[in-house]
Amino acid sequence: MSEIQIKKPNKKSIKWAIRREFEVMAEVDPVFRPEFMSIFRRLLWKYVGLPSLYKRAEGFIAELDGEDVGFTFSYVRPMMMRIDSFMIEPAHRNNGVGTSLLSSINEFADEYEIRYLVSAMPRENPEGYEFAKKMGFKPYRNLLLKLDDTSKLMESEANVEVEKLPLNNAKDQYDKWLFVELENGDAWAYDLIQSEFAELGFNRVGTHWNCLVEKSSKGYLRLIESAGKVTVYLACDPEYWEDSVQVDWIRAALEETGSSPESMEIMFASGGHHVAAKELFSNEGFEEDTRLRYLIVKDLGPISSDNESIPDKSDS
Repeated sequence: MSEIQIKKPNKKSIKWAIRREFEVMAEVDPVFRPEFMSIFRRLLWKYVGLPSLYKRAEGFIAELDGEDVGFTFSYVRPMMMRIDSFMIEPAHRNNGVGTSLLSSINEFADEYEIRYLVSAMPRENPEGYEFAKKMGFKPYRNLLLKLDDTSKLMESEANVEVEKLPLNNAKDQYDKWLFVELENGDAWAYDLIQSEFAELGFNRVGTHWNCLVEKSSKGYLRLIESAGKVTVYLACDPEYWEDSVQVDWIRAALEETGSSPESMEIMFASGGHHVAAKELFSNEGFEEDTRLRYLIVKDLGPISSDNESIPDKSDS
C-alpha cells in the first residue's frame, strides 16, 4: 500500500488547491457556488484573493503516488489555529488522507503550543462534521430557533421593560452577559471566545437593548431586521433561561421599534441557554434549526507561559 506524504505547498499546488476549492467544495459550501458570486467576484477571488491568502496561510498538501490528493490551509493566532479550508479528493476519502493532514496541523499546533483548533462548518457538510467529530472537534452554538409566522407571538402585550442602548454602551452589556452565559453554559469555550471571538461576535448593526426586571439589568438583547425577518440575539442571567420573561423582552423591544416582522430567528449566547430555553420557545411555535455556518472547536490543552513565537508569514 502506498504511503501518504505530507508536504508544504508551492505555487503549483496552491493553484491546484484553489481550482479544486471551486470544483469540489461547492458541493458542501454555498460560498463557492456560482449563484452566490458574480462572475467578476468569482474571478477576483479565484485569481487574486485566495492565492494571496494561501501564501500567508499555514498549508499542508497530501500526496499519494506522486499525485496531490488533499490539502488544508489554516491561519494562526496566539491561541487558536483556524482551519480555513480542508479538502480530500472524493476518490481518496476514508483511507487516511484526512487523518494525515489533521495530524500535521496537530503537530504544528503542538510545536507552538496553540490551544485550540477551530473551523467554521457549513451545515451542508454533514460528512465533514462527522469526520471532525471523530477527530475530537465539537460544535459551539450550532443551533438556533426559528419561527416562520410571528403573528400569534405578537398577539400578547409585553409585561416587562427594555431599555434601548446607545451603541457606545451596547458592547459593555454584550460582553457582560456573554461571559455570564459562557461560565454557565459553555465554560469549555470561555478562554477561546474571550481571547479570539468576543470582539468579532459583537454586531454593530440593528438595535441593542438592556433587558430589565424591576428596573434591574438581567440581560442583553439585539434585534436585526431585514426583509420581513428579525434575527434576535439574547444573553441573560441563567436564572431566566427557562422563564417566559425572555419572550416578553423580545415583544417589548419589537413594540418599542414599532416592528411587525413576519418571521424570527433566535440565537443564544451559549448552548446551555439553548438547551434550557428549548421547551419554552417550542411552546411558542419555534422550531430548532442549524446555523448556516458554525464553529467546531478542538481543545488541545493549556498553554505554558514560555511557548515559542509563531512564525510570521506576512512577508513570505
